[in-house]
Amino acid sequence: MLDIAQPRLRAKEITHGIGDDAVVTDLSALLLDKSASLQSDAEARSGYRHVGRIEMSITEWSSVADNPRQRDTELHARKAKHLKEYDPIHRFVSMAVLPDGRRIKLDGHTRVFLWSRGEALGPQTVFVEVYSCRDAASAEALYSKFDSQAAVETGADKVAGAARRHGLEFKTGMLRAGRYGSAVKRLYAYSTKTWNASWQDHDFVYDAVGHYAKELRLLDLTEPSPSQFPSGIVMAALATMKRRGEAALPFWKEYAVGGGTKVGSTMDGVQALIDAVVKAKQAARGKGSDGGAGQQLALLGKGILTFEAKRASQPYKVGKHGGVRSMDEDVLLQYLRYTAGA
Repeated sequence: MLDIAQPRLRAKEITHGIGDDAVVTDLSALLLDKSASLQSDAEARSGYRHVGRIEMSITEWSSVADNPRQRDTELHARKAKHLKEYDPIHRFVSMAVLPDGRRIKLDGHTRVFLWSRGEALGPQTVFVEVYSCRDAASAEALYSKFDSQAAVETGADKVAGAARRHGLEFKTGMLRAGRYGSAVKRLYAYSTKTWNASWQDHDFVYDAVGHYAKELRLLDLTEPSPSQFPSGIVMAALATMKRRGEAALPFWKEYAVGGGTKVGSTMDGVQALIDAVVKAKQAARGKGSDGGAGQQLALLGKGILTFEAKRASQPYKVGKHGGVRSMDEDVLLQYLRYTAGA
């Protein structure tokens, strides 16, 4: 039997049923009632149960905790033009209630954000569909179902939600905008052999971001820009940071500011990588924004090679026959899979 604390649920009434047969009762009483337990096998597996509907003020709805998997609400609000003009359907939202009484939004984050800031017209109250959830993990899983129904969530949205879930707060615009998503997912797949996973699946995205959470924090310190850090270079930075930790930071900071040295017929690893990225961009013209997955994989290998060369104080030759060559695929995968357990 679920034990829902009365003070947590200030809304007084719940509508349970349809049309004239609707029953008005106290929400806490309903949640405490034995009938609200997860009784069927299907409910036990899912971890949640729909228990009814309450009417709640906008102020109270705003106070309900955001779902841990929610995307960057402020960023999404700037894009959500369809929410700027009120539609009666916007009045219907959903909420999870946990056994300890905590309340968590399942949708409606962006709407109430706009309403509370006066950036969109909204109603005085909302109708909240209430779901009794076994635990916080069930509430997060249920959010994913609502999110796929209510909005077309972009890859950047999912990455932003994953970063928020793992407590990542970035300073640089590139990472705040989630412009590392494809890199972290691809690198995670390479490193963990999860080739057959759905890269758009919420769990995969959260696992990938969580796996590289520490390295993403280090990457943020380099103040990366999209022009200098295409997907392949982001992967290289994360892979080397995974293997070498903070010792990799000086190389990537130097690369980010266009450092590197070239003296006579030799250059260091940073300069060799800068040259390699310039050549890759030139080759990519007319083939898409980043030259495709093959080119980004090549940049991943070159990023690793130049980093390790710099670390070992090994220079590169300048000229037609100089520069960094591609990394053997088997050696690359061995390097990445070593980092997976580091």
